[in-house]
Amino acid sequence: MMVTTLNNTSYTLLFLVLLFSSSSDRLIIFILALSIYNILLIFQLFNIQRYLDLQAENSKSGFIEAIILFLLSLLFATNLFLYLALFRIAQSLLSYLFFEIYKRVNTYEKHLSGDKG
Repeated sequence: MMVTTLNNTSYTLLFLVLLFSSSSDRLIIFILALSIYNILLIFQLFNIQRYLDLQAENSKSGFIEAIILFLLSLLFATNLFLYLALFRIAQSLLSYLFFEIYKRVNTYEKHLSGDKG
């Protein structure tokens, strides 16, 4: 029941954020929401694994598996944040590059037309 509530809340928040955001930031918001959702889902899996460990005879190995699962998921979420940062850097560099190209083309056109202004 809690997982269903978590899913519905996540989808509703994601829909509202995407609805009111600008088109250039939608991919960034989606990646950020996906990484946050991944962390929340891993906490749920960790709780389920802990509940199963309480019922198992060898609870120590199950706990270690849950820790490994949590760390792998945290690594996945960290990679998403890294991709987000790289995407923002690439976006900034491309916008600067296109601005410089536009400026030079505009200057060249003025030079060809003989405009002094």
